[in-house]
Amino acid sequence: MRVATLAFAVLIVTVCCVVPVFAQTAGIEEETTGTAITKEAVWGADRQTVQTARQRCAELSGKQVEECFADVMASFGASPEAVSFTRSFGAGAFIRKFRETGRVDVAYIVYPFRANENYGVLLLNGEPPIVDVDDIGQLPKEGMEQDKTYIAIKKSYPRVTLWPGDRSPKQYPTVETSPDGGETFTVPYTLRNFCHACEVLGTVYFAFDFDREGKLIAIRFLRVELPPKKVPKSDSRKDIEQVRFVVMTEEGKEFTVRLNSNRTTGYQWRPAGQIDERIVKLLRSEYVTYEGGPVGSGGEEIWTFLATGRGDTEITMEYVRPWEKIPHPVKTATIKVFVRPASR
Repeated sequence: MRVATLAFAVLIVTVCCVVPVFAQTAGIEEETTGTAITKEAVWGADRQTVQTARQRCAELSGKQVEECFADVMASFGASPEAVSFTRSFGAGAFIRKFRETGRVDVAYIVYPFRANENYGVLLLNGEPPIVDVDDIGQLPKEGMEQDKTYIAIKKSYPRVTLWPGDRSPKQYPTVETSPDGGETFTVPYTLRNFCHACEVLGTVYFAFDFDREGKLIAIRFLRVELPPKKVPKSDSRKDIEQVRFVVMTEEGKEFTVRLNSNRTTGYQWRPAGQIDERIVKLLRSEYVTYEGGPVGSGGEEIWTFLATGRGDTEITMEYVRPWEKIPHPVKTATIKVFVRPASR
């Protein structure tokens, strides 16, 4: 199976695309202990250890959960610096990796009790001492909304929304040092078709500018990129468009997955195999056409599931013409589901 990798980018830089730091405070931690956060604050626990720590605190709520998790971290050998960060930052978050990048550093963090968006990125040790790049409210969206690529996406997908991007410590944020000693961190964000588990429509890049003293001076819109281009049908029927979702939810809760569809073509989504009903059960599905569009413009299928039990499972969907003797999927969707115990 081949996957297309061509991406298209448009760059627009205008005065509207910059937010000076004094014009916004969301996502920025103003308090500081006066002590720099270092790699000693990393908790390098494996997945099973984190899961065990969560389970020990699953019966609690609010601040009790956070305190419990910090205590369990300490009992599992986390450093005093790691435990101190978790207690002070809140939400049970801990640092999984630390990058020294100059005057300002990067921390990759985990939110173990969130249902979704469990990974994050912080810019540390500047002024302010902590900048949470995943606070969407602080981003200068005016520049993005005037970008030609974004406008085209918005026209086709009126409910497009902005979400944090991939927060694995592989490539981003990138950092560049200016001639005067300042630093610029480039951070990607994801455009989706409405919900956090919905189709990816593109990637948006913003820059966080710090001066040589580590003071955050601006947040700038950079560009919008489209996802990999679809392979023309004439190339091969083996080239299948792939969509991937990750859903993190709690036992006993419903969740929905929205998939682009056009029933006028004869195609529709269906499960490609058995669903493990010990963990997830399919409740219902419906097809909804886009309002205001011409006949044949399509819509989306809304699939609703119930998390029946704790555990991990994967659901595979295929987009086929079910009446064909041997249906050939032109799209597939993989839904990775993580179900944790219900909070109380």
